[in-house]
Amino acid sequence: PQLALHGVVKTYGQTRALDGAGLELRGGEIHALMGENGAGKSTLIRILAGLEMPDAGQISFHGAPVALTSPAAALLANHRPQAVAPADDGVES
Repeated sequence: PQLALHGVVKTYGQTRALDGAGLELRGGEIHALMGENGAGKSTLIRILAGLEMPDAGQISFHGAPVALTSPAAALLANHRPQAVAPADDGVES
């Protein structure tokens, strides 16, 4: 996946806004983040934007773990160059 979150937890005082949230996004896909009021949608987006830090869990871009400690870090993580792997055409050399 281009972006993956696994086991993300965020607590505010006694309120657990996210409890083991997970999400995987691949290029070319379209997604909607939906849920009831208080489901953690805004918290998840704030974490992805680098505005909040999760209490636990992992976020990765292109398989590499990242710490989105600020909006600038979130932008850099999304725009860093990726190694290009050769295509596997199934033909052995």
